[in-house]
Formats: sequence, C-alpha cells, structure tokens
Amino acid sequence: MLGAVLIFLGVGLLLRQIALDIRKERRQLLIAVELRGLHGAPDTPAKDVIMRDFLGQRQSIVLDFRPQRSGELVNRHLVLERLATLMPTIEVLSTGRDRADVFVAVGGLAAVPALFLAGALLDDESHIS
Repeated sequence: MLGAVLIFLGVGLLLRQIALDIRKERRQLLIAVELRGLHGAPDTPAKDVIMRDFLGQRQSIVLDFRPQRSGELVNRHLVLERLATLMPTIEVLSTGRDRADVFVAVGGLAAVPALFLAGALLDDESHIS
C-alpha cells in the first residue's frame, strides 16, 4: 500500500514538473538576427537552423544590405541605417517578457566590420549566441 502511494506521488510530481517545463518553454523567445551583406550569399532563413533544439517561439530579423549588382560595393550608409534599427526591433519583439526568457542569436554572411558593429550593439544583452 505504501509503495503504491509513493509511486502515485512520484508520478504526480513528475507530471507537475513536465507541466512547469512546458509553460517555461512557451514563454521563451528566440530572436534570430541574420545579416546578409555579401553578394551571391544563400537566402536560406537562419531562424529554422539556429538552435534546432529550442522549443519556444522564434522570431527573425533579417538585415539585408547586399549590393544589387555584382561588382558593386556595399553601401556603408545603408549598413549603418539597417543596423540602427536592430536594437529598437529587438526591444519591440521582447516587450513584456522577462529578460531571462529572451535569447538572441546573431549570424550571417557579411563583411567583418558589419558583424563587429552588430556584436558591439548587442554586447550588453543577455543570452547571446
């Protein structure tokens, strides 16, 4: 009798923990920031590839500043304009969420200065990959 009560108690605690984990995963948000700055780079969305084991919600921010024609250089002013919108966009997407529930993943194919500037802008945020 005591064994059956302990088994039911253990199963109950296990189900409670699973329910808490599911609620926590539903609250979490992954913001995938993708920088596209090289001509001829693939257009595969990064939000589905980054952190595949992540079970929460996913949002994507694509900053595309690729040159329109081959042989053309990247417009520095366009890069700065697009990167200036990065932090306000992340703030809008994460409004009303606990800071510990928001994860930001940054990547892409762009010139090193653009990636460095994006990293410098996001340096103070938590949970950055």
